[in-house]
Amino acid sequence: MKAKTDYILGLSKQPPAHRHGPLPLRIRSSAVFHAFGGYEEDPLIAEILKQRVLEISKQPEKETVILLAHGTGDDETNQHWLDITTRNIELIRQGLPRLKEIKAMTVREDWPDKREQALRQIKKETEKGNRNGGRVLIVSNRLYGSGPYQHLLEGARFEMNSQGLVPHPNITKWLEKGIEKTIRTALLPITFPPEKGATVAGNPD
Repeated sequence: MKAKTDYILGLSKQPPAHRHGPLPLRIRSSAVFHAFGGYEEDPLIAEILKQRVLEISKQPEKETVILLAHGTGDDETNQHWLDITTRNIELIRQGLPRLKEIKAMTVREDWPDKREQALRQIKKETEKGNRNGGRVLIVSNRLYGSGPYQHLLEGARFEMNSQGLVPHPNITKWLEKGIEKTIRTALLPITFPPEKGATVAGNPD
């Protein structure tokens, strides 16, 4: 999504490598655009995910929670997403210490070869979590909704919170922080090095 947005706003000349439909039209404007991102790395997101777990949790000591995200086609980038979610899990654990297990996984739904392998792993985890009277909870770890998760995981036994991250006050807080930081950065006075041979005030030649 970021690559597509940056291209549309003219912040990047590189067309998005992965997109649905034709190449998007670009905005021509004299306005100066600034972008910021990285919401998934903010501790505020861990708080949202913890709330989503609590909304469907009944017996935490018997529950395996899977935080399920979209993922990417590139293995290294996908692992980066999983690493970020794992850090969120450490924060979630502090508020939900009784959970049997909680883990990060991705569907990689837009890349068929990657998707099939991911689905096998997810279904294997649901089977494991359901053993001995266990219960599997899947929390949609994407911005809004749960996309095709229910369809893709047909036949597996689990309960899902398909809400996604929004709406939630923490997203508003994250946006406010990002906007304030971007404005402060944009308004910083710009200083230029003195021209060669020029005298800097207050310093002798």
